[in-house]
Amino acid sequence: MVNVVHVATSIAVELGKEWRAEPGYMADASDAYLQGPEDIRIRIGTDHHKKSGNNRLFLSEAVTGDLRRFVRSGLMISVSRDRTSRDVAAELRRRLLPNVMEALGKARVDKAESDARDAEHAAMRETMSVALDGRTHSHDQNNVHFGSYGDGVSGSVEVRKFGGDVKFEVKVPKALAPAMADTVAALSKSDVPAPVEPAARPDTSPEPAPREPESPDTAAKGQKGRRKRLTPEERQDRVDALTGKLEAGIAEMVDGERWTAFLRTAQGFGASWSFNNLMLITLQAAERGFTPSMVKTFEAWKRLGRHPKTGEKALYIFEPIKYRLSVEEALEEGPGGFDSDGKPRMTIRGVRPSPRFDISQTEGEQAPAGAGAQVLATDEEIAGAWEAVAAQIRATGYNVVGGPPGRVDSYTDPASREVWVCDTLDDTAAALAALHELAHILLNHVDDAKEYRLHRGQLEAQAQSVALLAAGAIGLDTASYDRIDVASWAHGNTDLFAEAAERVTSTAHQIIRAVQESNSDE
Repeated sequence: MVNVVHVATSIAVELGKEWRAEPGYMADASDAYLQGPEDIRIRIGTDHHKKSGNNRLFLSEAVTGDLRRFVRSGLMISVSRDRTSRDVAAELRRRLLPNVMEALGKARVDKAESDARDAEHAAMRETMSVALDGRTHSHDQNNVHFGSYGDGVSGSVEVRKFGGDVKFEVKVPKALAPAMADTVAALSKSDVPAPVEPAARPDTSPEPAPREPESPDTAAKGQKGRRKRLTPEERQDRVDALTGKLEAGIAEMVDGERWTAFLRTAQGFGASWSFNNLMLITLQAAERGFTPSMVKTFEAWKRLGRHPKTGEKALYIFEPIKYRLSVEEALEEGPGGFDSDGKPRMTIRGVRPSPRFDISQTEGEQAPAGAGAQVLATDEEIAGAWEAVAAQIRATGYNVVGGPPGRVDSYTDPASREVWVCDTLDDTAAALAALHELAHILLNHVDDAKEYRLHRGQLEAQAQSVALLAAGAIGLDTASYDRIDVASWAHGNTDLFAEAAERVTSTAHQIIRAVQESNSDE
């Protein structure tokens, strides 16, 4: 058996003095780690699925610490065990390290934004606690509870990280009800101050703005025939209309059956869209009687030799408005105000309606690969998907182990840092089980056992949702998946559901990208 620690030590020598080898977690020395500069950490292992990897070394990104949950790609390559240490080091530099560096750069930006949201969330929660002499509970950091539950004024304030509203629930004695009503009425008549946006300069190299399609008659008119530019008021009206459609759709979605159907639809085209935009695309497509499968801008379809059919109307999504900070703003933020090239970083200052078209709305050259009905993965692709998912699990610091059938098909043990998957499952079922456990890890469900027990229904529904969306997108058969329970924990709370749904889709995207990148490296 290969002593991977010795192999890693030789590779570290080839990589340079900034690198060192460290033992892994496997007792038989079948894995090891390479610790490099700037938080880079690479796992080297020989463990593999029963149908792949007979004579290979698997090298995968294994970042730890505060950046772990922000690294959105479980990147992996494999090389023959027969390659020299110099060859493996060269392959590492060429095929893996550039992608790891890019992922780390994005993770640092995401962490900075997350830290800012956390600070803002904590400050608002503290403000509410001090003003109301309130308190929070460890299992529910979003709610500040105040007052007594006797005859006095009591209630809670719900402060969430996302969204611009704070929700108050207040109980008052009947004698104080008129005063309470007067206070609410006065607030409802108050002007809400518009957020003050600091001066910023637009990015100097944006992508071409997507356009509505032109009919042959319109195209013949030249510049005068182009779609007229919307006024700020018209643009805001369109944003409000899309927001209303989104809120209504989410309100109807807080039901397990509709949520499961939505995830199955999103499997075919949702590998890179946010939850809100997935919802908007799905809702608008349903109104027009088709199921979306590949959605792109007018310009993107044009580059592929296709164009929207005459009379087709665009599907509108929310597109972020990106600006580059001014030098002064970047300096105020400190090191986090600049990107890796030393330029003031890009930031998002709102959204705008942006048109897209599904492939079924277009015509022209042959449809690109991947369009249309879902194609199930081959046996070889399923084995590759398993390996990619297992690599992502290992990159989080967990080992993947197996054993004879038990009460469940899989489970995650934080104490031993192991993910157990039943040995007798077929390849598809094993991959689905591993996806479910990976979702729990990436969603931080395994960090607090008490929290998991208190909210088990909600956390299991989230993990099932991630696995269903990711599995379908990479070609696994998900017909065995049952209806995912939502109503029992959401209780009609659309804000709670929307926040959970956004976490589900972003986590699924992370897994899908990693599997796709792993396949492209083979």
